[in-house]
This record gives sequence, structure tokens and C-alpha cells, in this order.
Amino acid sequence: MSGEKVQAEVKICKSINCNRRPVARGMCQKHWKIWRKGGDINKKTVYEMTPIERFNSKIEKRSDGCWIWLGSNRGRDGMLYGSEDYQGRRVGAHQLAMILFKGVCIDELGVNGFHVLHKCDVPLCVNPSHLFLGTHKENMADKIKKNRCTMKNKTHCPKGHEYTKENTYISKNGARHCRECHKLNERRRRAKISGKSEGGEKWH
Repeated sequence: MSGEKVQAEVKICKSINCNRRPVARGMCQKHWKIWRKGGDINKKTVYEMTPIERFNSKIEKRSDGCWIWLGSNRGRDGMLYGSEDYQGRRVGAHQLAMILFKGVCIDELGVNGFHVLHKCDVPLCVNPSHLFLGTHKENMADKIKKNRCTMKNKTHCPKGHEYTKENTYISKNGARHCRECHKLNERRRRAKISGKSEGGEKWH
């Protein structure tokens, strides 16, 4: 012999996603157990998948171009939106699509940031080409345009005051408000500052 050391071949589990040492039938203990139960040893678990692989495992690509979210959702019938955990936070599936495929920062989205709007008007669609970013005001305008704004169909505020032209005002973010409720809230606020209730009694 030439003096070179002959190294034994290092064997690894025959699962394509594993580099552990085999213990039985060329498989590590984990994949051997999966094989015994009739499972696919080459199928990745949720924890082994990348974020995009996990995302793609929960969608159905339709012929009309929409990617329908099959995972957990929130909302009511006709207004269901997908939801998913990402980096320790619960986000909308349509928001996650923009994060994973468009490079949008998670901190840019939310109530005080950008909203993710749908071009296709399918709430469960997560195809990034069907989505775009907009402000809260633009989101409200888009909902009204698509007749999805439930507040638009309400004739009275939660306190029972009618939404007449004289009793209604629109805030900068596009939301509708009751003037009568605003007056009552201001009256209570001023009374609290002065230390008296509306009836003239001292606040305790």
C-alpha cells in the first residue's frame, strides 16, 4: 500500500433531507419510524421547511390566477382572510405574501402602516401579483368602491344617532363619525377637566 490511510465511507440516512447516521435499513431512527408507519421519508416536516415552502404548502393555485389560502383564517363568511404565524407574530396571509415575495418589511404593515389590498377582490387570495400596498384611507376607499364596507350600510351609530348629512363627518383617515357622539364626548371631557359632572356634582 502507498501508506495512505483508507478512510471508511461515511454513511448517512438515505432520506434526501437528512444527514444523520443510519441505524436500520439505511435510515436514521426518525425516518425509520416514519417508514415503518408507511410515511414518506423524503417529505419535509413543517419545522424543516423554509418559510416559502410552508407558505406554498397551504395554497391552492386556481386557473383564474388566484392563490387561495387553505390554512387558518379569520373573519366572517364572504370576508374571510387567511392568517399565519411569522417571526412570533400573527399576520394576515396576504400580508405574509408581500413579506416573502415582495420583500416588504413586517414593521411597515399594520394599523399604523401600510395595508395590503386586493386587485382581484378575493379576500383569501395570496397571489403577490394580485396584491398592492395602500394607506388606511386608500384601503377604506377601496372597500367602499367594492361594496365591502359594512359601515356604509349602517344608518345609525352605535349609540343610536342617525347618520344624517348634518350629523356625520369624515375624519382624515376616511372613517365616518357621529357629530352628536362627538359633542357628548367633548362635554364629558370638559366636565372631567373642570372636576364636575354634567349635573354639576363633583367627581370623586
